[in-house]
Amino acid sequence: LLSASTAPRFAVDYELSSHLTVGAAAFFSWNSITDDDGDGISSVGVGLAPRVGYSITLSDRVSFWPRAGVTLSYVSASPVRGSASAFTTTSSTSYLPMWFNLEPTLVFAADPHVLLTFGLVCDIPLLGDVTTQSSTTIAGMTVERSTESTFKQLVVAAQFGLTGRF
Repeated sequence: LLSASTAPRFAVDYELSSHLTVGAAAFFSWNSITDDDGDGISSVGVGLAPRVGYSITLSDRVSFWPRAGVTLSYVSASPVRGSASAFTTTSSTSYLPMWFNLEPTLVFAADPHVLLTFGLVCDIPLLGDVTTQSSTTIAGMTVERSTESTFKQLVVAAQFGLTGRF
């Protein structure tokens, strides 16, 4: 549940001059999983990914569009407790990752205004700070604890998209 790099993204790119592009992608994710007793975990994530690119024409309908950028996101997860739960421990985890992105992309012009994109995404980890906070109550006494760690995840994936040109 602590993964922001796999959430679908909405992106906008603008061609500044001949072939040079700037843009950004944004995403939001929400997950919740519970068992029959109502116990489980819930998470929410948000992120922003500014980028630059350069479009290289290969033919009338095909171009190569390499892009590079940075993705910064925030994901938070916490337990969900059902009404029958006897747990006295509550905890939450937050994850603040940052990646350097490389996106070699092929673009096929199905129509002058409709483009199909296919490519790879390589997210190289720069940061991966994880903070876990917990609170346990035993016999009326509450003990709180906070731990910090690092989790860096290299992501290589295939991507595809539908693009409109205006």
